[in-house]
Amino acid sequence: MMVGANIPIFKADNEKFKAFVSIEFNNTIKQVQVKIGNKDYFIEIDEATDTNGRSIFVLLIGLLGTVKKPYLIEVKEVDKVDSTVVNQFINSTLSQFFGVVDYSKFRLLVSDGAAYMVKSGRELKSFYPK
Repeated sequence: MMVGANIPIFKADNEKFKAFVSIEFNNTIKQVQVKIGNKDYFIEIDEATDTNGRSIFVLLIGLLGTVKKPYLIEVKEVDKVDSTVVNQFINSTLSQFFGVVDYSKFRLLVSDGAAYMVKSGRELKSFYPK
């Protein structure tokens, strides 16, 4: 957004701007929480490595049975990439998002075919039975 509006990125290092972004982010998360509500949902998770070699996880959530795009609810830098870290990331993100997680509403995990993601999917079945 800032690049497209020709706003130098260093302008983001401003306390008022950071407070504004934080408020808008929290408002957006609340709107997504209302949309997801108590309905069945899926999550998408992916890992990427940036140009500095840092591993970044992203988690999106969406409603099953809709054609709407999923919502980005978390981006996090991680120290290492394995199934344990993936599971911790998913569980902590869902706990933050929902407060109390209704495990029966998480119906589908979408990710790439990386071995650690496949292993994580198998391990998560014990937490999220459906």
